[in-house]
Amino acid sequence: MEKEINLLVNQIESKSPLQKKNIQKYVEAMNSAEREKLVRRICYFLEQGYTYEAMTESYLKFCTYFTEERLYFVENGTYRYSSYEEASDLYKNQEYMNNYMIGLALSIYLWRIQRDGMRFFKDKCQKDTHRGGSYLEVGPGHGEYLVTAIENMSFDQYLAVDISLTAAQLTQSFLEFALRGQQNLLNKVRVEHKDFFEFTSEEKFDGIVISEVLEHVENPKDFLIQVKKLSKKDIGTHTTSSFSTLNNGMLRTLNTGNLVLNLNNYSNVKNITIENVSKYGELQFSYVTENTGEFFSETENLNVFITPLGEEDAVYANKHICDNKISVTGEELQFSKNTGLHSMGIGKHEINKGYEFSWDISNALYQELEKDINFDLTKITDTITFNVNYLDGTTESTIVNISFDSEGYMHLSNGS
Repeated sequence: MEKEINLLVNQIESKSPLQKKNIQKYVEAMNSAEREKLVRRICYFLEQGYTYEAMTESYLKFCTYFTEERLYFVENGTYRYSSYEEASDLYKNQEYMNNYMIGLALSIYLWRIQRDGMRFFKDKCQKDTHRGGSYLEVGPGHGEYLVTAIENMSFDQYLAVDISLTAAQLTQSFLEFALRGQQNLLNKVRVEHKDFFEFTSEEKFDGIVISEVLEHVENPKDFLIQVKKLSKKDIGTHTTSSFSTLNNGMLRTLNTGNLVLNLNNYSNVKNITIENVSKYGELQFSYVTENTGEFFSETENLNVFITPLGEEDAVYANKHICDNKISVTGEELQFSKNTGLHSMGIGKHEINKGYEFSWDISNALYQELEKDINFDLTKITDTITFNVNYLDGTTESTIVNISFDSEGYMHLSNGS
């Protein structure tokens, strides 16, 4: 592993042992070009005066922000902020936005779902045959997508517009770092700090990119009307976002594959079992246990990872299970919940289920994708069955069906 990546990953793992398994797996799955891009991003932050410790602190704060908002959405079915007025203080908060953008930039390659999104975007850029004209990106944030477009496409002009001054400045400085010595490319790029609703241009654009922006917009329909006004006929538009929620009374889920039972008290629960059927999927379940000093790693047990939460003599440990069938007792979940270590949010927004559960792709699917980059993603289907067995002998069950469309987006439906 490149020394820059190794130093960062070691720092993250030392500060947050819970990240160890997935971050190692995702780093190992990066190709050489992605490793080079992550090293470039790390070197950029080092040049800006950030130490590995500072990068780690920002990354972990970003993870906390992301998890708190994700759990708030799961619990309430809506985002925390419903208007620009409510969220405007965050966009103007330089410390918050700085941590958010540093963490988000690193997550492009440290998180599988973010890395796969970048792979998809880069592949589309490389296949684009358009020459000349102009490119617009709304909400460039950390600048990684903008630089990728410049390096892989052939527009005459590139324009980026961001409502956050911190994000606009970060994009500009990263452009100057990534394209150093390529003044001919830099001369084609302009970054503006502006609300997109107030942005006007007599020029129509040949390509428009909107990545992870629409879910933050108060009026997405008006936003897309603005996009259409600025678009040439039959242009290419790349849009990604995070919408969709499922609620069948017992279970709520996000489209990212993270799921949570609508159950808050485990005192009358004997056990909960969760099972899936597809070879392409695996279940990931984490909860807190008492630290007995007995730890497992991937070399000793392929399905169970137990790591101390802190030093080896810490009071608590995290138990992480990766399998196609998971069983955990109500007593274990109540203990985990009582520690408060899976608690997220503050005050009325606090959520504590005592665990984290998600559907993830299996090694079998990784192998298929390595053999065939054009693997038909619609072949990926799965069924997850949840059984809650109570102490009085009764059982509650719910089923969720998972499928993917050809673009790789997950779809969820109630099972029967």
